[in-house]
Amino acid sequence: MVPIDFSALSFRIRETNNGDEIFDPVRKRWIILTPEEWVRQNFIAYLNEGCSIPLSLLGIEKRIKVGDLNRRFDIIVYSRGGKPWMVVECKALHVPLSHHTISQVLAYVSAINCPYFFITNGKQTFGWQVINGNVSLLESMPLFA
Repeated sequence: MVPIDFSALSFRIRETNNGDEIFDPVRKRWIILTPEEWVRQNFIAYLNEGCSIPLSLLGIEKRIKVGDLNRRFDIIVYSRGGKPWMVVECKALHVPLSHHTISQVLAYVSAINCPYFFITNGKQTFGWQVINGNVSLLESMPLFA
């Protein structure tokens, strides 16, 4: 498991007639604050504030073709050269991380040839590195160069 501290992160939240909304700094718009969105926004803030990854290198809910299916991944981090560097699949706090979650993100990783992938539900975060087709579990967040 990769230890991540979400406690010191900051957010813009507002109340509306439709419920609470959180400002997404990547999409630059207000988003309904669902349990999964809360986890996604925490991870975005962690990548930006904790790992110094520029928001301009993040993509949120981008479409990807996996076989014949259109899918959306939660977060993608691009290298400074514009290549996929990390994919993150987010689940709500109450959703346990499972083999299904790993399989879901592995399908994304194989489709875009990405060296790092993570799954998180805000309580637990697991990450892997792919090198020459071999997958190894990470104990910490990789350094972004």
